[in-house]
Parts: sequence; structure tokens; C-alpha cells
Amino acid sequence: MEDQLSDGASKQAEFGLAFETAVAQSPADSRPAGRAPASPWRMPREQVLFFGLALGAAALVLLLRLVLLGSIQNDPYGDIEIVYTYATSIQAGEWPFHFVLSAGPLYNYTIAPIVAITGLSYYGLKLAAVIVSLGVLAATYALGRQLIDDYFALLATVVAGVSCWLLIWSRLGNSQIIVPLLTTAALWLAARVAQHGRTADVVACAVVSALGLYAYPQSFVLPGVVLITLLGLRWAGWPIAWARLGLFALVAAACALPFGLLVLRDPYNFIGGYIGGKIAAPANPLAALLHNLASAALAFHVRGDSSFRSHPSKVPHLDVVSGVLLLGGVLFWLRRERRRWAALLLVPFVLLQLPSALVLAFPEEVPSASRTLGAAPIAYVLVASGLWWLARAAGARGWRWLGLAAGAVLLAAIVGLNAERYFNQYIRGLPYSDTSINAEIAQYVGLLPAETNVYIVGCCWESNMPVTRYAQIALDRPRDIQELEPRALTCDQLRFMRQPTVLIWSFHDASPAPQMAACAQWLPAQLFADPRGQPLFHAAPVRVDQANQSLPDLPPPPVDRAGEQLEYTTVEVGGQPIGVRFSPLDIGTPADIFDGSRDTLARGRDANPLVIELRFSEPRTLRSIGLDLGTMSRVQVKLEATMADGSVARAEREYQNLPSDPHIDLALASDATRVLLARVEITDMHERPADGFHIHVRELKLQP
Repeated sequence: MEDQLSDGASKQAEFGLAFETAVAQSPADSRPAGRAPASPWRMPREQVLFFGLALGAAALVLLLRLVLLGSIQNDPYGDIEIVYTYATSIQAGEWPFHFVLSAGPLYNYTIAPIVAITGLSYYGLKLAAVIVSLGVLAATYALGRQLIDDYFALLATVVAGVSCWLLIWSRLGNSQIIVPLLTTAALWLAARVAQHGRTADVVACAVVSALGLYAYPQSFVLPGVVLITLLGLRWAGWPIAWARLGLFALVAAACALPFGLLVLRDPYNFIGGYIGGKIAAPANPLAALLHNLASAALAFHVRGDSSFRSHPSKVPHLDVVSGVLLLGGVLFWLRRERRRWAALLLVPFVLLQLPSALVLAFPEEVPSASRTLGAAPIAYVLVASGLWWLARAAGARGWRWLGLAAGAVLLAAIVGLNAERYFNQYIRGLPYSDTSINAEIAQYVGLLPAETNVYIVGCCWESNMPVTRYAQIALDRPRDIQELEPRALTCDQLRFMRQPTVLIWSFHDASPAPQMAACAQWLPAQLFADPRGQPLFHAAPVRVDQANQSLPDLPPPPVDRAGEQLEYTTVEVGGQPIGVRFSPLDIGTPADIFDGSRDTLARGRDANPLVIELRFSEPRTLRSIGLDLGTMSRVQVKLEATMADGSVARAEREYQNLPSDPHIDLALASDATRVLLARVEITDMHERPADGFHIHVRELKLQP
């Protein structure tokens, strides 16, 4: 039986050697007269067949990774923002080296040269993930070749390349695609250690395994898993010396030293925060562990990950054909003639499930397609092993063509089932039927002139979309998109927006906010929808200059006085938005003087007087103001109130010999009602200091 299962690579090598020997022994003048010399490019038929199969496999794998890459599975979310922000810091020369939640630095530095070419956008990040996934497939090929031969390696690569689980992560743009690359490369090097025992392979295997410490928590176990795998191979009879195992442990420990520094810098994240909190023991940790182990064991055949991002929700991680072949593949490697290699596949396949099973605090997150992603290439090698065994067993009984035909049909079924899973089940299960409002907004903004100011009013109006920072990630070219709270938006605020300006808001609402109904004519809205007719958002340019500005109960248009260059913002006071024009500040914001705390303040940047102008969207009663100031012994305060009928009430007073951090009150000369605008001027009466005036305002209270 062993000679029937002999490697195709050995046969190919023997064929090539015989061919070369025959050519070498044939005298040049022994050719019949008139026959042309043999072409040096002519290859044996088996080699031509293999290259043809390899090219077809490569075309299929690339097609599945690149087709519609920019139009489906294109909604940036929190994990993508982490990658984007990290890559931005690297390109800025900041050289960050830390974990962000559970994401380590390794992937971000790995793709830095790629993103420098593809561009720092979500599409560029997706292309980078595709390239890393091709590295996963290359490592899978190398592992399969080490185990059997090139034909088996090609089969394993095709199964891995078309399968939905890995395909999703290949196109997602998320950093976890680095985990199966490390796992498969480490196992390939472990196989080389077993076969050759070279020091270079031992060192490389240890380094690659230790890199798992800098990727994700699920790969923290990789050095230990590979060491146990090497021990299993030694137990199976491979000549792996104890000195080699000691060298592996020593190199891995040395590579882990920077990881120790990362933990010391942020111990909470690793022990009790985002990472450590996942394994926090519940009331009955043993019951939780047994539940998780059972859930993890059923993931490949019964019920998979419930997350819609990682995999089709609750669908087994393998299709039905692959699931059966995986069981056959396990038996294949447990057979006597293959058993020596069993530990290389089965030990890590089991142990790499543990990071998912150990999430005791959140049993609903088990099984997890993301936390077990490192085991995916091993699963595909086992699937290919079952298919390989079936075809070879048929050939051993004289049914070679029947075995090949059955294998081809099963492989075609795997391709079809996984293509349907990805392009139908998975894509339909994404938020809003995989219509990314974030990406659609980014596409719209990308068509606007570069000088246009863009504001998104509110967020999350459909399937937790949009989020302003996610829309920015989806832009082809970086530009600023600002966010506005709907309840803080006023008609008066539109007057201060630098033109040209565009507002974007929910398709559920006719206007950005209810209080904007009075100035709806300033926003000629257009409803945008996708090609299927699903609504996306409203967008409108701000047209204050082309509309009637004499709206009732609205403060008069602003007029800057000589030398003033006031800024504008909106703050919330008593649950109502108030427009604030103010002198430039170098410390704090206007919101700090309305927060009810004397410990916070706003400080003017060489402004004297310091101007604070309050613009009310609805008339309100105002008779006096209270001010908590920084230390000034001599100060003049002016208050001017503009009524809804256009009349003006004023008050002015100079204060001397004030104590430290004084409180002062200033009342209008007459009772004021229906005030639309209140202007406060605070003047320091001393000579100008060398570093300029810095008037401190701790609190400003409106007193009816």
C-alpha cells in the first residue's frame, strides 16, 4: 500500500532525471538528418499538466478575492478604524508600538509598505488584506508540499482559497488575517525541523511563533502550541533533539521580551481590560468552560459564529462536503503510514480552539470564527486530505479515472457551495443588505469640490450607520468631515458656516432637526438612494445667501465690530442649544463656562475686551448675568441685550479692588423680556502685559 501512495513529486523527479540522462547520453550527431534539435523549453507532459492546473487555481483564487472588492463587504467599522488610525500614525513617522484593545502592532507594520502603494483608504486596506491572504495560501502550499507533494499542496491551496471562512477575512481589511499566516508558516517550519533538524529552521520557527504575541490574543498561545507540536512529532519518532527544543524555547523567550514591556505599559488591558476581561471567571467557571468547549466542537459541522462580520451568522464554519471530508482527513492522518505527521496537524488544530473556548465571561461569543481563524488553514489541509485519500484509494483499486472524476465533482461542489455562502448568505446578512451608508456618503463627498465644508448631522440612523469617522476612512482621499448634534443645530448657526457648506442627515427626516423647520428654505434637500432604491441620506447645500433671511424670532445677522474676529460654536444650556460667538481662546472652550463648575475655565488669547455673544434660537427672559472670573483687580463689564422687537437694553459697570477669582453680577438698566441676543464684553483695565491679555472666565450664568 505504501508504494501505491508514493509521492507524486518523487515520480516527477525520477521522470525528469531520466529525461535529462537520456538527453545527456544521446550524441549530438545521432539525430536523423534533417531533424531539428529539441527545444530547451519543451517540458514533460506531467509538468505541463501541473503548471496548467496551478495557473487555473491561481486565477480562481485571485478572482474570488478581487471581484467586486470595492462594491461589496465595504462598510468600515470599529476594527477597521483601528487599522486605519495605526497606519496613519506609522505613515506620520510616529512609530507606535502598543495594543489598541486586542489588536497588536504586527499587522500594521506588515502592511505599511503595501498601504504606501495602495493608498491609505478602506479600499487600500482591503487590498492589503488580500495580499496578506495570498501569503496564507503560499504558506498552505508550502506546508502541503512538505507533507506529501506538489499536487496535494495545490489541492489544499485551492480548498483554502475558495472556502468562505478564509475568503471573508481575506477581503475584510481587518488585521486578524495575519494570524493564519503566522500559524501556517510556523507549522511549515516545524515540519522542516522534524525532517532536517537544521538550526536555521528551528530559529525561524521560534521567531515566527513568537510573532503571534504581537498580533492578537488568539495567537498569544502560538509559541506554546508549536512547542507542544514539536514534542508530539518527537514522540511520533521524528529525530528532534532536546537541544533543538531548548533552542526553540530560548529564541521564543528572547522574542517575547518586547511583549513583556507592552504588558508592563498597559497592564490593565491585558489583565482586566478589553483582553483580560474576556476570560473573567463567572460564578461557575467549570460549567462555562464545558459549555464553550462543546460549542467550539460543534462549530465546523453544526452551529458556527453568531457574528455577521466574521462569518454567515450561525452557519457551520465548513460547508457540508468539506465537513465530511475533514473527518476523512483526520482518519487519513491517523493511518499507520501517515501517523508520524498526525501531531503536526491535529495537535495545533485542537489547541488553537482554546482561545475561543476560554472566553468564559461571554459564552454567547463561542464559537468564534475570528478567534479560531488561525486553525482555518489546518482545517482546509484536513479537508484536502480527505479528498486526496478518496481519489488515491479509488486509483489503488484500478478506478483511477473514477476517483479523479469523483474528486473533481466534490471540489467543484466545494467551490460552488462556498461561493454561494459568501456572495449570497454572508453578503445578505451584513447590515442594511451590505449597503454601507458610510461608504455611500464617502463616495458623495468625494465628488464635491475640495473646498466644500461637509457636516453629518447626527449618526446611526440605520443599522448603526453612519459614523462620521468611519465615513472618513472610506474616502479615497483624506479630507475633513465634521459632525453636528441635531439638537444643537440652529438656523442662526447656518449663518456662520463658511461657504460652500453641505449638510448630510437622515433619510428618515425631512430636515436635519425639528428646530430647523423655520429655515428649511435655506436647505434645498435631495434624497440619495442606492441602485436598488434603498434610501441612504438627505444632502443639501447651505443657501443662506439665496433665501429670505428675515425669519421671525431669530437674532439679527451678526456684524463684527472694528478689530473683532469672533469664532462661533453651539453649547447646550439648560437643555437648549445656544449659539456662541466668542473671542479666540487659548485654553478651554465656551462650553466650560456653562458647565456649572468653577474648576473649568476659558482663557482669552490676547483679546481685550473678551467678547462672549449669546444668540438664542428662541426668545428668553434675561435681567442680569453672573460672572466668575480669574483674578483681576480692575475690570469693566458691559452687557447689551437685543430684544425680539429690535430694541436694545444695556448695562455697564467698572469693578475695582476685587478679591482673587471674584464673582460679580451685572443687571440690565430695565427689565428685559424676549431677548434674542446678549453680548458680554469683559475688559481688563490694566496696562497690556508683555505676553498679552489672558482674561479668565470660569462661569457665566444667565439670570431671568
